[in-house]
Amino acid sequence: MERRVNIAEAAIAGGLLLIALYFGWHAFDYDMGTVRKPGPGAAPLASATLLGVLSAAILVTTMWAPKREDAPDLRAILLAIAGIAAWATLARPLGLLPATFATVLLVGLGERPFRPVRAAATFAVISLAGYLLFVSLLSTPIALIGPY
Repeated sequence: MERRVNIAEAAIAGGLLLIALYFGWHAFDYDMGTVRKPGPGAAPLASATLLGVLSAAILVTTMWAPKREDAPDLRAILLAIAGIAAWATLARPLGLLPATFATVLLVGLGERPFRPVRAAATFAVISLAGYLLFVSLLSTPIALIGPY
């Protein structure tokens, strides 16, 4: 099996690793606090550590992975990006449920063939989880339907 480094993946993973190191380094400028009462530097350091570990794993995997012949599905990637943008755009004026519906619909259209029953189930689960997490647990001021 032929092995060849995917330069694009390695460059992106290396760039993300550098970003993680940069933010991790600057996180130490803030107080870390304790485990029971984290300071303002704890979340940036945790995020930078997670990004660093994941990007290093991608970099290592890219270096030793066999050459792939299949190209990424550009349609699925673009629809996933459009779904995220739709949620960010629609959540404030329309509410949690319509924004989540638009996101699930767009991302679901990226899958071939489109499965409406699976999309409906995904919408129901994500909507319920979003309501329980953001509205009930965190008391975020987001309306289920309508502007907030």
